[in-house]
Amino acid sequence: MILHHQKAQSYEPLALIDAMEAGLGAFGGLAKVLDGRQSVLLKPNFVTIRPKEAEVCTRPEVILALLDLLLDLGVKVAIGESPGFGSTEGAIEALGLTQALQHRAVPFFTFTQVRYYRTRIPKFPVLAIAKELSDYDGTINLPKVKTHCQTGFSGAVKNLYGCVPGKRKAIRHMTCLGDEVAFVQMILANAKEAGAFFHLADGIRCLHNHGPTSGDPHELHSLLFCEDGATLDWGLCGRIGLDPLSTLQFQLSGPPPVYVSSGEPIEPDPSFLHAAKVPVFFHPLRVARSIARQAWTKAKESVQ
Repeated sequence: MILHHQKAQSYEPLALIDAMEAGLGAFGGLAKVLDGRQSVLLKPNFVTIRPKEAEVCTRPEVILALLDLLLDLGVKVAIGESPGFGSTEGAIEALGLTQALQHRAVPFFTFTQVRYYRTRIPKFPVLAIAKELSDYDGTINLPKVKTHCQTGFSGAVKNLYGCVPGKRKAIRHMTCLGDEVAFVQMILANAKEAGAFFHLADGIRCLHNHGPTSGDPHELHSLLFCEDGATLDWGLCGRIGLDPLSTLQFQLSGPPPVYVSSGEPIEPDPSFLHAAKVPVFFHPLRVARSIARQAWTKAKESVQ
């Protein structure tokens, strides 16, 4: 297992392509990473509708750079996500991606279909995940590096929670009844079921101080690459100065398998500020308001 840390100073397109190719080169290049896959779903972090400068969502420059590398190899690519607030289409519009994706004939959509699977989690014995994942040969996960007020940080494993369609995510916050162990067990089970085959974390500019939907942009200048989400998260914690074993994610899963570090040394950034902890529980009224806002947004989009 390889964990590659690539320094990147900006989102300038040519420099970003160079940084991405250097990172993928640690794995033998993108063709080797794909391992024969002909259709790929990109799963960014579009948790809510914000402009790119807010650094809440995966940067459009990162998405387009990887997208063009995939298209150059003749791979069929699509973008799928289930934002906590709003829609994939709305997030893409806010990020200024709509025309670029239409020009490349790349479809994008919000997950709506579900398939169910069983777990050994007493509070979540049966869970749902996006059925659309199975329409592609595999998924590449594109998390945004962020602090997180509930889970400590948002990385590869947490980003795959966006593979849960609709308001089921908010309802799980409510039905766990504040049981943080059960909640993180569910996050881990979901990431395993999502089965992304590669993970590329956007940390050139990240979000610190408060997250995942508000906070302050911070210059981290890092791209992280790995075939395993937990291993990437372990390195991400090191980069933002967070002891991974202080998080429930790694207390429950344990350290990742042995891996080989590649690229720049992963050194903690002492200026990265972490979010104050809040409970994972969502009050039923909050969930109801969120569902109502989602319905109103969809109604407005359909009229337009």
